[in-house]
Amino acid sequence: MNKVNALDATRFQKKGISRIFFRINDRMMTYAHFIKLSHTIFSLPFALVALVVGQQYHRRSVSLDIIIGVILCLSCLRASAMIYNRLKDRDIDALNPRTQHRELVSGKITVHEAQTLLVVTTLAYLGFSFYIDLPWPITLIFLFTTWSYSHAKRFTWGSHYWLGLALAGAPLGTWLVVTHTIDAAALVLSMAVMFWVAGFDILYSLQDIEFDAKHGLHSIPTRFGSRNALLISRASHIITIFLLIFFGMLTKLNWLYFMGTFIFATGIAHEHSIVKENDLSRINQAFFTTNGILSVMFFMFSWASVLLFYF
Repeated sequence: MNKVNALDATRFQKKGISRIFFRINDRMMTYAHFIKLSHTIFSLPFALVALVVGQQYHRRSVSLDIIIGVILCLSCLRASAMIYNRLKDRDIDALNPRTQHRELVSGKITVHEAQTLLVVTTLAYLGFSFYIDLPWPITLIFLFTTWSYSHAKRFTWGSHYWLGLALAGAPLGTWLVVTHTIDAAALVLSMAVMFWVAGFDILYSLQDIEFDAKHGLHSIPTRFGSRNALLISRASHIITIFLLIFFGMLTKLNWLYFMGTFIFATGIAHEHSIVKENDLSRINQAFFTTNGILSVMFFMFSWASVLLFYF
């Protein structure tokens, strides 16, 4: 009888542990979805491009702990900016049918939880910035730029480029940490990221053109119309490709880099082919899937180009 009771107690304990683990895992997944952890894939690969190319171009080497620190620093900054944006926009998100499912609106995450996460991620960003020796003025400028995007769409249709500028800080800051300088190559790569992000954010904002116009939010589609917005997005992405080519020329990268740039350009062209003025049904495919794949692919070719230099 005692053996049976002991067995039942063990089973109950295991179930209790499993239940706790499931709840913790479920909460962590909710937090990850809240800060859009998967969106890190947009800017991080370009930061890694700056890391590997900057080392080769300036003949420097970076230790593994600094590389990890850069990745964590960028991830924390992006998470902090996303949380700030969700807190700032929660009233607007509650009115927009497309965003009513978001965690703060639906109640999956409370305002207090979001504010706590904001403090934690911001302090973590500041800590990692100090560890990787990112200058404090630059650290604070990056924080201001990423947070202020949430306000930009309330007064300027150029908010897409503000977002692009915020994400352009990823390769710029990484280049500075690796090379201890900001030169023409760093600025060209950062500008390429700015125009790339702005271009696909313009496409994404086409979904909210009527809502934004009704609630006084500014965007290129609401200011210039859908057709012109598509043209501006294409122009932004054409500028991106030319800047990436120029970056490769400045840093004297080999044919592998330029092959990666060509594939990147082909992917961008595909993105524009599936988003049409009268058909936005594939906008998420263009925004998330295509851009995520392209950024990772571009990094891989850039890295391969650098590796080939040493062999």
